[in-house]
Amino acid sequence: MILRNKTGERLMYVISRMHEKIRAMNVESVDCELRVEIARGLDCWLGTAQQLRDERLLPDDVDLPPGRVATRWHADGFAFWLRRVRPPGAKRGAWGAGDYWRLERTSLADIEAQRVHLLLLIDADRDERFQAFLRVAGLKT
Repeated sequence: MILRNKTGERLMYVISRMHEKIRAMNVESVDCELRVEIARGLDCWLGTAQQLRDERLLPDDVDLPPGRVATRWHADGFAFWLRRVRPPGAKRGAWGAGDYWRLERTSLADIEAQRVHLLLLIDADRDERFQAFLRVAGLKT
Protein backbone atom coordinates (compact mmCIF):
# COMPACT_ATOMS: atom_id res chain seq x y z
CA MET A 1 0.00 0.00 0.00
CA ILE A 2 1.44 3.40 -0.96
CA LEU A 3 0.30 6.59 0.76
CA ARG A 4 1.29 10.14 -0.13
CA ASN A 5 0.89 13.42 1.67
CA LYS A 6 -0.85 16.40 0.06
CA THR A 7 2.28 17.50 -1.81
CA GLY A 8 3.04 13.95 -2.97
CA GLU A 9 6.57 14.29 -1.57
CA ARG A 10 6.53 11.80 1.27
CA LEU A 11 5.75 8.15 0.79
CA MET A 12 4.78 5.71 3.46
CA TYR A 13 4.84 2.01 2.88
CA VAL A 14 3.00 -0.12 5.37
CA ILE A 15 4.18 -3.68 5.40
CA SER A 16 1.71 -5.91 7.20
CA ARG A 17 3.10 -8.30 9.79
CA MET A 18 1.45 -10.63 12.28
CA HIS A 19 0.00 -9.08 15.42
CA GLU A 20 2.23 -9.54 18.45
CA LYS A 21 1.85 -8.96 22.14
CA ILE A 22 4.27 -6.35 23.34
CA ARG A 23 5.51 -6.91 26.87
CA ALA A 24 5.82 -4.29 29.58
CA MET A 25 3.52 -1.77 27.92
CA ASN A 26 0.19 -2.14 29.68
CA VAL A 27 -1.33 -2.89 26.31
CA GLU A 28 -3.16 -6.17 25.73
CA SER A 29 -2.33 -6.30 22.04
CA VAL A 30 -0.93 -3.77 19.61
CA ASP A 31 -1.40 -3.81 15.86
CA CYS A 32 2.26 -4.44 15.08
CA GLU A 33 2.96 -3.58 11.47
CA LEU A 34 6.43 -2.77 10.31
CA ARG A 35 6.05 0.75 8.99
CA VAL A 36 8.46 2.46 6.62
CA GLU A 37 8.38 6.20 5.99
CA ILE A 38 10.49 7.48 3.13
CA ALA A 39 11.38 11.13 2.83
CA ARG A 40 14.05 12.93 0.86
CA GLY A 41 17.39 11.51 1.97
CA LEU A 42 15.98 9.59 4.95
CA ASP A 43 14.07 6.43 5.57
CA CYS A 44 12.51 5.61 8.91
CA TRP A 45 11.46 2.13 10.05
CA LEU A 46 9.06 1.56 12.98
CA GLY A 47 8.56 -1.90 14.46
CA THR A 48 9.80 -4.48 16.91
CA ALA A 49 13.47 -5.38 17.19
CA GLN A 50 12.79 -8.75 15.57
CA GLN A 51 11.01 -7.11 12.62
CA LEU A 52 14.00 -4.80 12.10
CA ARG A 53 16.36 -7.76 12.30
CA ASP A 54 14.21 -9.75 9.86
CA GLU A 55 14.63 -6.91 7.34
CA ARG A 56 18.42 -6.99 8.03
CA LEU A 57 18.38 -3.38 9.22
CA LEU A 58 19.38 -4.09 12.82
CA PRO A 59 22.58 -6.12 13.08
CA ASP A 60 22.76 -8.80 15.77
CA ASP A 61 25.82 -7.15 17.32
CA VAL A 62 23.98 -3.86 18.03
CA ASP A 63 22.73 -3.79 21.62
CA LEU A 64 19.26 -2.36 22.16
CA PRO A 65 19.59 0.76 24.30
CA PRO A 66 17.86 0.84 27.69
CA GLY A 67 14.82 3.02 28.35
CA ARG A 68 14.55 6.01 26.07
CA VAL A 69 18.24 6.25 25.25
CA ALA A 70 19.24 6.32 21.57
CA THR A 71 22.14 4.58 19.90
CA ARG A 72 23.97 5.43 16.66
CA TRP A 73 26.29 3.61 14.30
CA HIS A 74 27.64 3.70 10.74
CA ALA A 75 27.65 0.74 8.34
CA ASP A 76 27.78 0.22 4.58
CA GLY A 77 27.78 3.96 3.79
CA PHE A 78 24.80 4.75 6.01
CA ALA A 79 24.30 6.43 9.37
CA PHE A 80 21.77 4.72 11.64
CA TRP A 81 19.91 6.08 14.69
CA LEU A 82 17.83 3.74 16.86
CA ARG A 83 15.53 4.68 19.72
CA ARG A 84 12.50 3.25 21.51
CA VAL A 85 9.16 4.93 20.72
CA ARG A 86 5.57 4.60 21.83
CA PRO A 87 3.68 2.10 19.70
CA PRO A 88 0.22 2.81 18.37
CA GLY A 89 -2.36 2.29 21.11
CA ALA A 90 0.07 2.34 24.04
CA LYS A 91 -0.60 4.60 26.99
CA ARG A 92 1.77 7.43 27.80
CA GLY A 93 4.60 6.44 30.05
CA ALA A 94 3.76 2.73 29.81
CA TRP A 95 5.98 1.99 26.81
CA GLY A 96 9.42 2.93 28.17
CA ALA A 97 10.54 -0.70 28.42
CA GLY A 98 8.58 -2.04 25.45
CA ASP A 99 9.78 -3.56 22.20
CA TYR A 100 8.85 -0.93 19.61
CA TRP A 101 11.63 0.97 17.86
CA ARG A 102 12.28 3.79 15.41
CA LEU A 103 15.28 3.24 13.17
CA GLU A 104 16.33 6.15 10.98
CA ARG A 105 18.78 5.63 8.15
CA THR A 106 20.44 8.20 5.93
CA SER A 107 23.38 7.98 3.57
CA LEU A 108 26.70 9.38 4.73
CA ALA A 109 26.99 11.14 1.35
CA ASP A 110 23.71 12.98 2.06
CA ILE A 111 25.00 14.03 5.47
CA GLU A 112 28.18 15.41 3.90
CA ALA A 113 26.20 17.24 1.18
CA GLN A 114 23.97 18.82 3.85
CA ARG A 115 27.06 19.88 5.84
CA VAL A 116 28.66 21.52 2.78
CA HIS A 117 25.38 23.28 1.93
CA LEU A 118 25.10 24.61 5.48
CA LEU A 119 28.69 25.89 5.41
CA LEU A 120 27.98 27.70 2.12
CA LEU A 121 24.88 29.34 3.63
CA ILE A 122 26.87 30.47 6.65
CA ASP A 123 29.62 31.89 4.42
CA ALA A 124 27.05 33.71 2.28
CA ASP A 125 25.39 35.16 5.37
CA ARG A 126 28.75 36.49 6.61
CA ASP A 127 29.81 37.92 3.23
CA GLU A 128 29.05 41.66 3.46
CA ARG A 129 29.40 42.29 -0.29
CA PHE A 130 27.00 39.45 -1.13
CA GLN A 131 24.50 40.71 1.47
CA ALA A 132 24.75 44.23 -0.03
CA PHE A 133 24.08 42.76 -3.49
CA LEU A 134 20.96 40.97 -2.17
CA ARG A 135 19.66 44.24 -0.71
CA VAL A 136 20.26 46.16 -3.96
CA ALA A 137 18.61 43.39 -5.99
CA GLY A 138 15.60 43.53 -3.67
CA LEU A 139 16.09 39.93 -2.56
CA LYS A 140 16.70 40.87 1.06
CA THR A 141 15.27 43.62 3.21
